[in-house]
Amino acid sequence: MVVNELVIGENLSESPDRFYLDPVALLEAFKYAELSGYDVVAMLHTHREGTAPSLLDLEGMKLWPIPWIIIDESTCTVRSWVVEEDIPKNIPTDLLHA
Repeated sequence: MVVNELVIGENLSESPDRFYLDPVALLEAFKYAELSGYDVVAMLHTHREGTAPSLLDLEGMKLWPIPWIIIDESTCTVRSWVVEEDIPKNIPTDLLHA
């Protein structure tokens, strides 16, 4: 997969340990991609520690069945996940910067 552009969402949560993306902003990002001729190829976000999907991530992964890339802020470790039959599955990830 090739990423041409990232759309950054604002965290509406007041908790530093939670992320809540405005659903309208998410829909606008998908619409922007469509109008620009792009496919949304992944959801990318960070965790303070660890790369395993949270319970909230798993719910989102069921709604948007594309790879979810999670970056561990403490180690810069990157892992990608998909959900298959309600079970998170780690998939290979190679990030290259152009």
